[in-house]
Amino acid sequence: MAKAAIPNLQLRNLLTEAKWTHQELACAVNTIGAETGLRLRYERPAVAHWLTGMLPRGSVAELVAEGFSRRLGRRVTVAETGLCRPGDTLPTHLAPWWGTDVSVDLTELAGPAPDRSGATAADVYRLDALAVPAWRQLVGRVPHLPRAREVTQISRAEIASAQWMLRLFSDADATRGGGYTRPALVGYLSSTVAAWLQARSGPAVRRGLFTVAARLSCLCGFTCFDDNLHGCAQGYYLAALKLAVEAGSATDYALTLRALSVQARRLGHHQQALELADTAVSHISGEIHPSTRASLYGQLAVARAYTGDVLGAGEQLAAAEQHLRRPDNGEPSIGSYHFASFAHQKAMIDVRQGDRDAAIRNLQNSISLRPWSERRSRAITTAMLAELQMDAGHLEAACASWLRFCDDYPHIRSGRADTALAALNARTRPFQRNPTVAALRHRAAELRESQVTR
Repeated sequence: MAKAAIPNLQLRNLLTEAKWTHQELACAVNTIGAETGLRLRYERPAVAHWLTGMLPRGSVAELVAEGFSRRLGRRVTVAETGLCRPGDTLPTHLAPWWGTDVSVDLTELAGPAPDRSGATAADVYRLDALAVPAWRQLVGRVPHLPRAREVTQISRAEIASAQWMLRLFSDADATRGGGYTRPALVGYLSSTVAAWLQARSGPAVRRGLFTVAARLSCLCGFTCFDDNLHGCAQGYYLAALKLAVEAGSATDYALTLRALSVQARRLGHHQQALELADTAVSHISGEIHPSTRASLYGQLAVARAYTGDVLGAGEQLAAAEQHLRRPDNGEPSIGSYHFASFAHQKAMIDVRQGDRDAAIRNLQNSISLRPWSERRSRAITTAMLAELQMDAGHLEAACASWLRFCDDYPHIRSGRADTALAALNARTRPFQRNPTVAALRHRAAELRESQVTR
């Protein structure tokens, strides 16, 4: 005889504390799941089933816990929701961010390959994880370096190899998108780099290794971000923060905070995005490359705009432009920030302030300035331009922009590009009798068919 389910009083008490209906909890789970790359369609009956003692599938219990954490302003664990399965454990890299071995983090983050049908606890985007220390709080602290477990010893040759791989992965990501680059980069970090972090080396070599490892981890976070796998992206960004601290690199710490800020703003967490961008700018030192400095001010400008600080956004944008115009023959620490990036940020601020025409001009400028090798960014920007042109009633111009997006789409693999293709289909459906729109939709349909087979 089947054992009767035990009603989940813990979940009921949390619903009461949060003042949520069953439907509101279901909507929160769907929203947080979308941040993870999941397409969930939970409704009120699902919550009713959980209250009877049934357990949700996959990582949904983590999504429920994160939903209550955000609603109540405190960390709610899966165990507190009553949805915990026997033997469930939290991956070590989701423990307090400083207290784990970063080489173990990189190994665990590799895990099973994330997809759109399921996720693990590691894949859930967590707001409380954004409460990271400022650099000044870490100065002088003894870093939590992994103990050397390998008998081999690394040298500057391994650092040079990792730097070469960083350039290779960075170029591949810019040209082909995160979907192509991420699997190989995840494997490289979890095997080769993680092993090197555990090997013996001198202090200078160790600092150099941790610096390039931080940059590789930050890049890996961005490839996950590009593929709409935001929980995984956050995990790699947090690992990059730890690596930057252990390398003694305030610049790489600041750039990773900037990446976290970009992600938070994209997901609609505007106050957290501002706090991260503010902290990143506070780490600026005299030695930082002008374009790197400009990128930090540019993101702070966007973050201020999205919290309604129009004056502050203008001031930070002017600072970004000033630093970007300064000559410097050195190489930036990581990433690529140039006038195409700056024009894109100006357009985002224009959108937030309701100046659609200015946003269109700045996006067109960004596309014209974008290096040809940055195909993925050009495609995403072109799709954004098309949507703004559609909003402005410029149907023919929007179709022309979307056709240019369609030219780039087959050459990249990116969750953001997939989202843009879906938006193209949805936005043009009301005008499908128009011959120009019909031709565009036919082209998009061919791309969707090829998307299924690739």
